[in-house]
Amino acid sequence: MMIKKILVAVVAGTALMGGIAISSETAPVDQTVGEKLDDGMLTMNVKAALIASPDTKAYQINVESLEGVVRLIGAVDNAKAKDAASTVAKSVKGVKEVKNELDVKLN
Repeated sequence: MMIKKILVAVVAGTALMGGIAISSETAPVDQTVGEKLDDGMLTMNVKAALIASPDTKAYQINVESLEGVVRLIGAVDNAKAKDAASTVAKSVKGVKEVKNELDVKLN
């Protein structure tokens, strides 16, 4: 549990100290600075929730946000982990929709 708290702190610290990077591929040109920051904070909050969840391996999941829509991208171990990631992401305040694009690894 302590490791997850440390990881949450690292995610938050990285976003605050290094700024929140918004890709021009995912952010529309007419999006305001405030909207870009909101998306960045939402991404950070979803990632922190994934780290804190015992049902997800956050290092397997990339998170992108745009106007409250969260995309989950990556490869997880099984269908249960894929479903858990959606559930965790949907529980984060500000998430309007979750697009779960996670692949399940074939063993």
